[in-house]
Amino acid sequence: MHQIHFIKKSRGAISDSTATSFSNRLTLTISRIIVIFKTLMKEAGHMTEPIRILFISISGNTRAFAKRLAEYAQTQHDQNPENPAIVLKEISEATQSDGETKPFFVMVPTYLDGGNGIDNGVKELMTNAMGDYLAEGDNAKLCLGIIGSGNRNFNEQYCLTAKRYAKEFDAPFLADYELRGTPSDAKKIYTVLTRVAHTATH
Repeated sequence: MHQIHFIKKSRGAISDSTATSFSNRLTLTISRIIVIFKTLMKEAGHMTEPIRILFISISGNTRAFAKRLAEYAQTQHDQNPENPAIVLKEISEATQSDGETKPFFVMVPTYLDGGNGIDNGVKELMTNAMGDYLAEGDNAKLCLGIIGSGNRNFNEQYCLTAKRYAKEFDAPFLADYELRGTPSDAKKIYTVLTRVAHTATH
């Protein structure tokens, strides 16, 4: 004769579906709390405006580093809303300007016509669209500083375009990086930008 065994379910046991449902609700609740917290922080004036960067890229190096910098900034902002995010705007010959209305930084690579960068080789090539954009209207007045990039193998020509822009548009030359930059470059430059942006708005 076969015996049939009945297993009594413990009152404290929780099914997998119930646990999953609870976990999903908890995740949703936490997400809502974060959104509410950020909203309250913004309304209280504790969330900073994003840093704006105008850049021009010829070979893709500047674009790649700008994106790296923006990604690093986002991680810092996610950890603390008081750390500004970064908004990028790429400038090209096709860019139409209605006039900048908020402060920004500029990132520009170095493309010159050869020479040594001292008594020759100082003619700017391919990045002129950025210079033209800054010279338009009152755009240059809102420039908080210039970040340059280049190749150190070119000695005196390294970041020469950025240095010339700094002088021409009366903006500080803030930082430099080589080629596509590195994670440490992103961290270093983000620190510089946040400090300058904070000083400019306080």
